Amino acid sequence: MRQTTERVRLMLPCPPPEGGRAWGDYYFAQSLSEALNRIGVSTSLQFVTEREPASGIKGWIKRISFEPGVDLVIRGKAPFKRHWPRPIFIWLISQADKLTEKEISRARHIFVASPTYCAELQARGVSASLLLQCTDPTVFSPDKRRAELASDILFVGNRRKYAERNVVRELVEAELPIQVWGRGWSDLLPAAVFGGEHIPNHLLGGYYASANVVLNDHTDSMRKMGFLSNRAYDVLASGTSLVTERMDGVPAEFRDHIYLYDEGTAVDTVKRALRAPHRDRSDIAALVREHHSFDVRARVLREKIFGASVGSSKFGASTNTQSNTAKQAVRGGE
Repeated sequence: MRQTTERVRLMLPCPPPEGGRAWGDYYFAQSLSEALNRIGVSTSLQFVTEREPASGIKGWIKRISFEPGVDLVIRGKAPFKRHWPRPIFIWLISQADKLTEKEISRARHIFVASPTYCAELQARGVSASLLLQCTDPTVFSPDKRRAELASDILFVGNRRKYAERNVVRELVEAELPIQVWGRGWSDLLPAAVFGGEHIPNHLLGGYYASANVVLNDHTDSMRKMGFLSNRAYDVLASGTSLVTERMDGVPAEFRDHIYLYDEGTAVDTVKRALRAPHRDRSDIAALVREHHSFDVRARVLREKIFGASVGSSKFGASTNTQSNTAKQAVRGGE
């Protein structure tokens, strides 16, 4: 990799990997970091457990940084404070209801993984642009299919205490042939349903590509605010049928390739997906892998943050931000 003065510290809303376990946000940042590195941007990671004290003189001093570069917050569950004088950018990928006004005012720019919420911020004069979630084609691809990994219905996700995954319960109660992977399920599910606590990320694409149907869900805030999860991109990149909630934020080019359910209709929707004739999904897999990859998103990020154009895609990103007047109104957050 060539030497560069373009440096990005990725601020993650999760702890570092421990004991062979890691949060999805870590793998997201790992793939983004590698994509940025490929176009000459140096990266480092900071985990939520490494945040400085929130207040007081010691916290203020520790948030002074003389290292060159910028901070990019991968905004999920946890916020980060700005390290003055480093500019701070935000990529809002979920839980927009927890984004504070202070974060908005301090951010140089906010990338938003929801057309609906992006438009809302822009209407307020906030410097914001659309940047949807994405996939890693080195992990997710139809050629990862393996007979020994086959399943009828696959769900991969930890049980959440703060937002129950009712769709899993509905399918289990309907006695559909679902296989569930994730932490927190072992004491709640029949042994024939529970696959295990963890699938290594480098093997996850094989499980997705080998399933007949992959089930997806969102928290209420993600669904209502139109934040389509990265699992949707991963599954479609794998060439597999996806079942998820009906919501805003589903890219137009995806809609013919997803089975959408409303409240109370998930069981019937999954049955319909299972009964559907086999369909070649190589075209949508190729489209997602080409236009919705971390490499594509990294180019957009680099161009916006550093003003360096290295190619673009018509899918998944928008350069529409705000008027000059509105920009002047938020310069206090720079």
